[in-house]
Amino acid sequence: MGLSLSQPFNLPIKERVQYAWRYGQLVLGVGQGHYNHFITTARHLANPLDTWSEKIIKNQTKKYIMPMQKNRRGQYYPLQKWARRVGFHPSPLGIAIHPKFGLWVSIRGVVFHKTGKKRPLLHHKSPCKTCIAKPCMAVCPVGAVGDSNFDYPACRSYIQQSNQSTCVQGGCLARRACPVGKKYQYRPNKFRFHWRAMNGV
Repeated sequence: MGLSLSQPFNLPIKERVQYAWRYGQLVLGVGQGHYNHFITTARHLANPLDTWSEKIIKNQTKKYIMPMQKNRRGQYYPLQKWARRVGFHPSPLGIAIHPKFGLWVSIRGVVFHKTGKKRPLLHHKSPCKTCIAKPCMAVCPVGAVGDSNFDYPACRSYIQQSNQSTCVQGGCLARRACPVGKKYQYRPNKFRFHWRAMNGV
């Protein structure tokens, strides 16, 4: 149904005690595939992508969490930390980048296991560290992409005021400029879906 699992990752002793699981796997939406599945059946629902993702995951296992779910202490689960264990890295665009899928993959949930083989940490180098040209920074129309942080207010203000801009109609220029994982790039209809969700329309 368009979702796939990452390599399993180990939970350290402290996290095993806290979460009562030994191993986890990220549930990934890679490229355009999962959008094509969910948009025909769940677009009428509230929070359609999250609702559809949870239904798919729940049909496979009862031991799972969703991205914005909190633990018993009222804290969010450390998805970004777990993502680093399976090869993800921070990017100048403020979202995680994967060495194979680039910026075209989302974490739709996490499933857990109490048994399994111990897995080594993945040590892929961040593709951003070896990127000399950094086209993402050059093409952003409002200069929101920088070495140290992403200027979310500038980006949001631009797309809200320019709903006919290339970033809205065809997808974020900076994101599309990234050379990593080009074949997984979203199509314009998925970009527009996320733009509408971001702006509540």
